[in-house]
Amino acid sequence: LENIFLRVEIDTTTGVLKSILDKETGKEFVDQARNGGLYRFINEDDQKGMTSWIVGRYMKIDRLTSNVKIKQTSNGPVRQSVEVGIEFGDSCLKSIISLDRNSKSVNFEVECEWFERGRKGEGIPQLNYYIPLAYNCSAYRYDIPYGTITREGMDRDVPANSWALGVPEQENSSAMMLITNNKYGFRSVDNSLGVTLMRGSYDPDPYPEIGEHNFSFSLAVVEPSSNRQYIEKAYAYNHPLSVMSAESSSGKLATKGSFIELEEGTVILAAVKMAEGSEDKLILRFYETDGDNSNTVLNLFKEPVKAYFVDINEKLIDGESIKIDGRKISFRATAYQVISICLEF
Repeated sequence: LENIFLRVEIDTTTGVLKSILDKETGKEFVDQARNGGLYRFINEDDQKGMTSWIVGRYMKIDRLTSNVKIKQTSNGPVRQSVEVGIEFGDSCLKSIISLDRNSKSVNFEVECEWFERGRKGEGIPQLNYYIPLAYNCSAYRYDIPYGTITREGMDRDVPANSWALGVPEQENSSAMMLITNNKYGFRSVDNSLGVTLMRGSYDPDPYPEIGEHNFSFSLAVVEPSSNRQYIEKAYAYNHPLSVMSAESSSGKLATKGSFIELEEGTVILAAVKMAEGSEDKLILRFYETDGDNSNTVLNLFKEPVKAYFVDINEKLIDGESIKIDGRKISFRATAYQVISICLEF
């Protein structure tokens, strides 16, 4: 798979992702000495119990590289993709790996028929995806509610909202980011990224995952950037552009526009809601992502009459004011602050 930015190589016998090459810099992101990115079938130690919540020590790891079926599914100007089919245990999966035009992300769309179950004393089956990185990581960064966290490498699953990033030892260097749409257990250690995809825990529910599953994840090459931009990249992946067809008609609005646009600052818009008990007030909730005390400027869909800070219970906070300039509002955000604003129209 190849576009103007990346060249991606997949082994046609094993389905292993052997290479993600940045054509602009010549940097390779997959460690070929460790065979590349692949699905793994793992048996976990269950002796600590509470298997729905505790991911046990890996006792056995099988690389899913045998009896793999591969076919090309698209080779057009917009998208190139291949389908990788794998049977393992009593289960099977179909993984469509794609690279879009002008994209720096390799995307995986997975259909999995999962019929594995754990048994007390025998272990917990797990499906996992693993990608060894071809650069040294000083740490690993993850998104968490209302922020990010940087952790050292750990040979155990850690939680995150939607992504893990291998932070390069070399400053101002591009990195690999693993983004998921509904998987939250990541294992990042020894210059690698991994994510737990399926598990066959047995308590309290003996058959919690049996059946058909659909999920997706992405391997994205990212440039040195702010936490805000990493968060926005993952958000864009998980909330792709939707299109609605309609008949043409005359209108008064501009041909393009935005409900809320961030023009300046390092904040993320986390929530938009109507104020409690009011239909003409809007609550916006933000959080600062990069530890900066910076000015924030927002361009709104409509000119507000009033704008002021409120607490989590939407009660007025006395103090610093919010400036209004037409449809724009500006305010000061302090490092890692959670900010709630009430708008009246």
